[in-house]
Amino acid sequence: MARRTRLSRLGGLALLLPLVGCGGGAGASAGSGAPPVLRTLADFSLVDQSGVQRSLKDWAGHPFALAMIFTCCSGPCPEITAAMHRLQQELPTGSAIRLVSLSVDPATDTPAVLASYAKACGADSARWTFLTGEEAAIHAFIRDSLALAVDGRRPDVAEAFEPTHSSRIVAVDKQGRVRGYYDAREELGWRALRDTLVLLEREAP
Repeated sequence: MARRTRLSRLGGLALLLPLVGCGGGAGASAGSGAPPVLRTLADFSLVDQSGVQRSLKDWAGHPFALAMIFTCCSGPCPEITAAMHRLQQELPTGSAIRLVSLSVDPATDTPAVLASYAKACGADSARWTFLTGEEAAIHAFIRDSLALAVDGRRPDVAEAFEPTHSSRIVAVDKQGRVRGYYDAREELGWRALRDTLVLLEREAP
């Protein structure tokens, strides 16, 4: 049943891809200068959709967009993933910009599940990575390093049957520093995110 639910939501994603973008947030806007450094990310040890261990150094020299999602989400995750897919489609093929989707529900989102999700989303594995790992480590990274809200499944609370998390996409520079937060539901914010990433790609390492 969970697999059918996940795939049905991915089917809905196909309808969203040409329609939705990211919303506004803290960071650069179109036509502005380079955004300020807001935070420096702590290192992490997580696993990608191929089962390969990953850490922050794997993105050294690459600005990237970092989004929080989970594959069975009934909330904003399809819109967030659609915004990431739009970045993949609209950024130049030879761009150094990368995309990272981090699952907030790793008990469900194993590497195999994320691999299926990535394929259904049309993700280019050379540019777009999906990460999972230990829930405690992931949630600590989101709260402490990204300064964003996240909460896990609460089987004791009927209203909290799904994880909750921020819908903002984070722009990270070549040195692993946060340079902006962007809501995932508005066209203006999607454009600001894209423009920020392009600016970060032009910065010296």
